[in-house]
Amino acid sequence: ALPIFLRISNVPTWERILEYGQLLCKHVGGGNMYEVASVHEHSKCLLLAQKRFHINNEWHTWIDFDKFNASTLAGESLKAEDYMLATPSWATYGCEEAGFDPSQVRHVTPRKRKHLEREGATVLPPADADEDESVR
Repeated sequence: ALPIFLRISNVPTWERILEYGQLLCKHVGGGNMYEVASVHEHSKCLLLAQKRFHINNEWHTWIDFDKFNASTLAGESLKAEDYMLATPSWATYGCEEAGFDPSQVRHVTPRKRKHLEREGATVLPPADADEDESVR
């Protein structure tokens, strides 16, 4: 049997992931093509987007799937600008929601809450009143 190396302890911190993404932006395309556009801290995912999608001080990294599908089915030639949508403010890099859709409920266990507080999180959801830490 092969040893298992994929453990949560091997996952880099959110700060390290952001640092790595910013470093990539500085080195890919001469440092002039990409920026961190969108984040989802809980999933430890970030989107590096071409700067051409940063229009009027707003990122446009979402897709209008209805328009895309209609145009594709009609055989029309498309460019990304034809079906892009503005990125919601809660999903943009630097926002306090850190990619969490405010219309959804985020559940934070007492253990995670302690970690977030230690890390200096500025926005925490309300504590789950009946959360049992022994059940995971």
